[in-house]
Amino acid sequence: MIWIRADANNYIGSGHIMRCLSIADALRDLDQEVTFLTADYQAESLLCRFGFPFRVLHTDYRQMEQELPLLSEWIPKGDTLLVDSYYVTHRYLAELKKHTRLIYMDDLCSFPYPVDAVIDYNLFAEDYPYQVQENPDKPRFYLGPQYVPLRREFREAIEARTGECSPSPIQKVLLSTGGGDSYGLAGKIVESLLREETCKNLQIYVICGAFSNQLPKLLELAGHHDNVLVYQNVQNMSELMRQCDVAITAAGSTMYELAGMGLPMLCFSFAENQKPMVEAFRKRGLVPYGGDYLEKQDRLFAELTTELTKLLQDAESFRTYREKLSHLVDGKGAIRIAKEIIG
Repeated sequence: MIWIRADANNYIGSGHIMRCLSIADALRDLDQEVTFLTADYQAESLLCRFGFPFRVLHTDYRQMEQELPLLSEWIPKGDTLLVDSYYVTHRYLAELKKHTRLIYMDDLCSFPYPVDAVIDYNLFAEDYPYQVQENPDKPRFYLGPQYVPLRREFREAIEARTGECSPSPIQKVLLSTGGGDSYGLAGKIVESLLREETCKNLQIYVICGAFSNQLPKLLELAGHHDNVLVYQNVQNMSELMRQCDVAITAAGSTMYELAGMGLPMLCFSFAENQKPMVEAFRKRGLVPYGGDYLEKQDRLFAELTTELTKLLQDAESFRTYREKLSHLVDGKGAIRIAKEIIG
């Protein structure tokens, strides 16, 4: 049995669960049994949608050491456990490693992890000091975009992609603010775009995350503007991306999905842990950046609108972004991870 420990809620969003679901799906293709472990029931709808069994710990997802007695009881000695959470501690991982084969999905390189393997698929992962840390456990490291665990639908869409050019002029914009959108950014970005003369005739496809409470506001906006379309619980995100010409997105796993689809994007951030991703994409000339909401507050929306206007008017930059992004990920990262887990 392979166990996966991850959570989703309106504070941390759905990114941890979604990337683990991609890996779980690849493991299932390799005839492996997978069971998820969650702190509470907030991820239930996502796990049921993908057809994976799960067990609820009834603990605080931010206090992971509370669950150690349960995990030691539930997970048979020698089974494999994949953990994906920013709230792990050294003690938590060290205790689990005593009786499980332990793999950690990371973005932060917070401390030398006492695990058997570390997966960090981010563009900036190879800049982190993983291999020079003094770590007596000597984990294996799987680093870089070749391990981006995109869902099956993206792998299939990337394989079928023909590299066709986007229509001119650009007509459809995809907007994604993450799984939770606790600051209510989606509606504010839409309002800013509608006020800008060069953008107000664009069709705006707004993704309302699974844990967002912004749906009523977004539906109200859509009710007053025919060019605003709101989507929630999207079953085929790759198809929606394929229909669009450009995207505005919060920093996160969505950026790798958009890259896989070859869709130019401009990004923004609203959390400290998003900044390394933004900087890595910017440094490699992959995206324009609108700014950080925590620093700019309401000025962010005008800057995003300005950056989008520039992109709309610069066909050469648009083509360059698309070309660079389309070579970043191949959609097979989840398969690679699954093979390493069982291999």
